[in-house]
Formats: sequence, C-alpha cells, structure tokens
Amino acid sequence: MKFGGSRLPKTDFPKFDGENPKLWKTNCEKYFSMYHVPYETWASFATLHFTGTAALRLQTYEELHCIESWPELVVAVHSKFGRDKYEQHLEEQEGFKQLGGVEEFHSKFEEIMHKVLVYNKAFDETFFVTKFVGGLKSEIKAAIKLHKPRTVDATLSLAKT
Repeated sequence: MKFGGSRLPKTDFPKFDGENPKLWKTNCEKYFSMYHVPYETWASFATLHFTGTAALRLQTYEELHCIESWPELVVAVHSKFGRDKYEQHLEEQEGFKQLGGVEEFHSKFEEIMHKVLVYNKAFDETFFVTKFVGGLKSEIKAAIKLHKPRTVDATLSLAKT
C-alpha cells in the first residue's frame, strides 16, 4: 500500500475487547482511511477483530439484531460497552486518593483524567488541578495549596519537592 509516494507501514487492525469503545472507533476509522477499506465492509471487517467477552457479547447481539452498517455497529458497541463508562470514570476520579508515592499517584491520576476527557473535553486544567490536589495526602496537600499551581504538571513538580 502506498501513502504519499512512500510505502505505508503494515499495522494490525485494532482489536476490541470491550474496553474504551471511543478509542477503538477512532482507531478503526483511521485504519479504514489509511488502507482505503471500502465503507460497506467496515462493520463486517471490524467484527472479525472482537476478542474475549466482547466477541461473545457481539455473537449474542448479532443473533438478536441485524448489524448491516458501520453506524449500526458503533451504536451497538457504545450502548453495550460505553454506556456507563463516563460516569464510572468520574466516580473513580472523585474517590481517587494518594496511597503510595507521588509519581504513582500522578500516573494513575493522569490515566483517569484522560478517560474522563474522552467523554467530556469541557473540563479545564483548573478542574483537574483541584482534583489532583484533593487526592494528595494531607501533609502534601496543605503545602501545595499555598502555591496555587495552575497545571497538573506544576502541581506534580511541587508535590515531588
């Protein structure tokens, strides 16, 4: 396959295991575009790459419903696997507290933060700084608040010191 005069590197089609349906959809569409997969085959092609529990659930769903197009598949995947993810990620972030080191806390916090942002890009840096500081151990939290950091990265730097 050629891309802009040069050979396109071979890459595997994204597998779907039930996690992060929005990212899976985006990656599928990038693959379809890069490899010029005919639109009418997108749904069938994608369902060949379901794995584990997602494959079992798809099999059951297909026996009860007809999936003939990419939009129908995307709606089915989102309703089954993405329906409650946003709320789950918000709740996970709300109750997330530092138990170990600052680096470990930051790494997991950023993971949750990006999961939330996938569903709602309206949250700003101030929101996440507030959540980050709120999750820190109390002896670290008090010192950080004095500095009024504006970014999560600045908050991390202060917390490490």
